Amino acid sequence: MQTWVLLERQGQKYFLEMPHVRYYEFATRNFIKFQEQSKLVDKLLKKTIVMPKEDDKAAWYEYHNSMINVLLYSALSLEAYINYYGTRYDIPFNNDLERLSTLNKFKMYPTIKTRRTIDIEALNVIKKFFKLRDGFVHAKPERLKHGVDSPDESNSASAVIEREDKGKIMCDLNYVYQSIFKIDDDEKKMQVKTPWLHQFIKREED
Repeated sequence: MQTWVLLERQGQKYFLEMPHVRYYEFATRNFIKFQEQSKLVDKLLKKTIVMPKEDDKAAWYEYHNSMINVLLYSALSLEAYINYYGTRYDIPFNNDLERLSTLNKFKMYPTIKTRRTIDIEALNVIKKFFKLRDGFVHAKPERLKHGVDSPDESNSASAVIEREDKGKIMCDLNYVYQSIFKIDDDEKKMQVKTPWLHQFIKREED
């Protein structure tokens, strides 16, 4: 897993870290873990196996932890990537633009470099990821009416993330990266030379 890239600036060579690749791998590993835990939790729900109570708790914890991490690490990967992109290609006024949201950086940085923009669907994915991420990071407790509201219908950030299709999250994450590769030949060539995106089930259009 390549997490550094060699660059040359003004006759000097240096390494630039690629944390987005590491976070992408974390998202992928949590997705795989979630799939494995889903099978175990499904068996627990159907009561087809008998496990000690503490093991049940551990299984449930790992199941919920991995499903949340798929989204969190996906968002971290995108945030790290666009910051890396701005540094790698010396985006003008990068320091001044640092306070922009990740979404706005994705709108501006590739356009500044390539004079082209990533498609609107990719931007919508980014917007959705960070809305979910921010809701989780800045969580506010939800109050449900006893005997009226069901916890399964909760609109809390963690509940909303848990209801998201995790396979679609990973496909959407790939879609954003592929949208960049589509308009930026430098990034596309690097991905072809040293691929780090994983293959997931083909993304279905909404």
